[in-house]
Amino acid sequence: MPITDWFPTHRVWKSFRNCDWSNEVYSLEKASYASLMSKIAYLSIPEFERRNLDRVKLVPCEAYQEIVRQGLTVSVSDLTAGADLPIVFEISTRQAVAVGLMQDGILFVTVRGTQKAYDWLTNLDARKTRFSTACGTSGAAHQGFFAATEEILDRLIEEVSSTLNVYQFKKIVFSGHSLGGAIVMALSSRCSICTSSAGNVLGSTLWDEILNKARLESYTFGQPRLFTGGSTRHLTLPNVLVRSGDIVPGVPPEYLGYWMDGYISTSDSSVVYELEGDTTVKAIHWITGLLSRSGVKDHNIELYMEDLFDALGE
Repeated sequence: MPITDWFPTHRVWKSFRNCDWSNEVYSLEKASYASLMSKIAYLSIPEFERRNLDRVKLVPCEAYQEIVRQGLTVSVSDLTAGADLPIVFEISTRQAVAVGLMQDGILFVTVRGTQKAYDWLTNLDARKTRFSTACGTSGAAHQGFFAATEEILDRLIEEVSSTLNVYQFKKIVFSGHSLGGAIVMALSSRCSICTSSAGNVLGSTLWDEILNKARLESYTFGQPRLFTGGSTRHLTLPNVLVRSGDIVPGVPPEYLGYWMDGYISTSDSSVVYELEGDTTVKAIHWITGLLSRSGVKDHNIELYMEDLFDALGE
C-alpha cells in the first residue's frame, strides 16, 4: 500500500464541504467523512503496539498493519497535515486509542481498540456488567467493551474539557470502527443530557458544560454488539453502519441476550432501517472465523471507506 493511501488527504475537504453539519440527521456524506476520521485512530500507534508483531494482524486496518510490520515511525499529524486537519489531542490506554481533530469549529473524536483489546476469545466471553445512569435508567452491557470505555473516559473528559477552553467548538462528532465503534456507542449513549435535574448520565459538571455548548453526533462502523435487549431505552445511540458479509456486528450473538437497538445503516446506501432478526451465522462458523481471521476479511476499515465513497460516486 503506497504511503499516500494510508490516509487519503485529497478527500478530506471535499468530503467535509459536502456535509450538512448544522443538524444531527444521518446522511451518506457525513457517514463517509466519519469513516475517514475513524481511520485516523488506527494511524496513532503507541509504542507498546509496535513491539508486538505477533498481534498486528488482529487490528482491522491495512495501513496500521503495514506501518507496524515495516517498523516505521509515523506521526499521525504528518499524515493529516496535507489535509490541514490539526490534531488537538491523542490518548492511548491499554485497551483504547482516541484522537481529537478540529475542523471548522467541529471537534471530531475518533476511537479504536488496541491490540490488547483484540482478543476475540475474551470478547466472545459475553459476561455482562450492570450500569445505571443519573437519569434513573439501568441496563446491562458487554463487560469487556464497557471496561475499555471506562478506562479511557476520564482522560477523554479531561482532554475535551481542556479543548473547550481553547476552541469554541459548536459540535462534537464521535466515530469508531470495530471495537472502537462499541466504545463510541458507550460514550455517545452516556453523553445524553437527562431531562431531570440530575444532569447528564456521566454525572460530570465538565460534560454538562460541554454538552450545553455543543451538539453531539456519532457514527460507528462494523461494531460488535454492546448492549442487551432493552438496555438502551432513553439513551442516545450512534448511526451504526455494517457491510454485507461482515460477521463482527453479529458478536456476541443474539441468543446470549445481545441486541443492536436503534437504526442500522448499510454502508452502500443512504437507507436507514431498523435491524430485524439475528445477523449472526451459526456459532461454529463465526467463532472459527474470528479466531482465524478468515471470517473478518470483510471487516477492515478501508473496505467501509471504499463502499461509502463508491456509493457517493467518488
